Amino acid sequence: MSVFSDFFKGINYFLKGFSFLFKNRLWYYMLYPFILWVVVFLATLFLVGEFVAQITHWLENYLTTLTVDGFEHLLFFKKGFIIKALSFLVSVFLRLAFFFIGGTIVKYITLILLSPMLSRLSEIIESKITGKKFYFSSQQFLKDVMRGIFISLLNMFFEYVFIIVGFVLCFFFPPLIFVLTPVLFFVSCYYYGCTMMDYSCERHKMNISQSLSFVRKHKALVSGIGCCFALCLKIPTLFGDLAGLMIGPAVACIGATLAFHQIKKEESAQV
Repeated sequence: MSVFSDFFKGINYFLKGFSFLFKNRLWYYMLYPFILWVVVFLATLFLVGEFVAQITHWLENYLTTLTVDGFEHLLFFKKGFIIKALSFLVSVFLRLAFFFIGGTIVKYITLILLSPMLSRLSEIIESKITGKKFYFSSQQFLKDVMRGIFISLLNMFFEYVFIIVGFVLCFFFPPLIFVLTPVLFFVSCYYYGCTMMDYSCERHKMNISQSLSFVRKHKALVSGIGCCFALCLKIPTLFGDLAGLMIGPAVACIGATLAFHQIKKEESAQV
């Protein structure tokens, strides 16, 4: 029962984060993800377009050099038409693959690039809660950013391990997709929440091993925060991802900071 209770506590902290954001006039922190998302989205579209163009160009050249007896009259089509058709199908497949798999990569890239902002925001939130002043240090700030990038990359790696294993299992036993789809969703929630919680862990001098141990200890709460963030990214609108990335990172970061502060407060009271 504690697992469900902690999970809903995480959701509650996310909602508190949303209220805290506007109550303390920190709404401008939603503009950074907006600008960044537009840049990353356009850059990704360009890079994917270039990648697909290069692959299809190579394929066309390769097929053109093939000399197979009877190929000119295969299914009564001309060789050139078949080459163009195959290139088109490969292009569609690659774009669909990016749509289903690349979305997660783009989100993690965005989170990685948002590390400086989220690290600073987490500091500001704790300062407002405790009254403690955090003086800016370029050396410490760079260290925090590098830590945030490493944690994001680590979480992305482990999440993709689960996704690949899930795809392999579903390939051999398709009905498993109905079980693995919600499981993989909550795996994503956990890793999103872990990324947000680590900003507070790092500030309190926890090394990466201690931070991951802390997150595992409070995995249900962390998953609740990450679940709200993940759901923000699934807002059913044309610009759902954009709206989610504007709201989600800042609010999840605030929620995780509030949760961390409360956990530490309760632990101190028990000592």
